[in-house]
Amino acid sequence: SIKLRLLSPRLARFAEANERDFVERGDVDLPGELFAGGEVRYLYRRLSLREDYGVQVGEFHSATPSVKNSQNRILGYVAVRLHRKLPHLILLPRDQVRSSTIDPAQIHSLEGNFDSYFALYTPDGFERDALYVFTPDVMAAMIDNAAAWRAEIVDDWLIFTRVEPFFHASADDFRRAFELAAAGLELRDQSKRYSDSRSLVRDAVSPSGRTLRTRSDRILLGLIGFTVMIGVPFVQIMIVFFIR
Repeated sequence: SIKLRLLSPRLARFAEANERDFVERGDVDLPGELFAGGEVRYLYRRLSLREDYGVQVGEFHSATPSVKNSQNRILGYVAVRLHRKLPHLILLPRDQVRSSTIDPAQIHSLEGNFDSYFALYTPDGFERDALYVFTPDVMAAMIDNAAAWRAEIVDDWLIFTRVEPFFHASADDFRRAFELAAAGLELRDQSKRYSDSRSLVRDAVSPSGRTLRTRSDRILLGLIGFTVMIGVPFVQIMIVFFIR
């Protein structure tokens, strides 16, 4: 479209005028499942701060050409590199919870009216850690600017994503994206002081906090538990039978 063809030159001029670097197309260097799918993956129209390459705004494109009728997947994203690795945390707008693949048993409450806007997923036992990371100032910025965005902390990255690409965005959408980046910088400052008391390695997160469970993980664990519960008596009976 004409709008699509005109956006890249406009972004390049915007980047130059505002001391940001613009990359038309680049390799995917962000962690997480959202950035892992597709045979062809790349970051598109990426803006980053010249003085801080850990702050990015752009699009993620993926496709699987070998699959018939495969659709390109495009996400708008805002990414902020943190000072250290944190537990795996996800914030979802309330209207996205039902379709999420994350195990809902890991949803935990935050303070104030934040729960009216977002669902917070934390690994079991890391609820207080999430309260430490998501301070009231960060939460207020999220409510103001992140209504349509999914937020995820994975390793040492805070990544906001939305299902609409930026070439459909308005100037107001770009403004909010950079305000989200500013909220991410507040969270980054907070991350300096975080420490996981469960970890035996300094500045590391213990294994139990590195990955959230999915719904399928929960089903699998349930099946394993059921199998063990049924299997142990069966094995005991067989041992008694053969001994006799």
